Amino acid sequence: MQYCNFYTGTRDAEAGYPIDSALRWASSGQETDTNGGEAVQELVDAKDRVRALHPIYAIPWDAVERCYNSSSQKTGF
Repeated sequence: MQYCNFYTGTRDAEAGYPIDSALRWASSGQETDTNGGEAVQELVDAKDRVRALHPIYAIPWDAVERCYNSSSQKTGF
């Protein structure tokens, strides 16, 4: 993998993760320090970089966003 993925949401101790927790991820093309979260170094050269994929769905981020936007506009059953 050329990207570091990390969860940006929070977890409620009693309720667990929110229903949209799969959408609360982010990717970085840089290696991050686990203590401070600061970028340390590039993982690959820019010419060799591939598109970032969502860490759970394994599809490009823009496709995840389009799916979420489409489904969030729909009403209940």
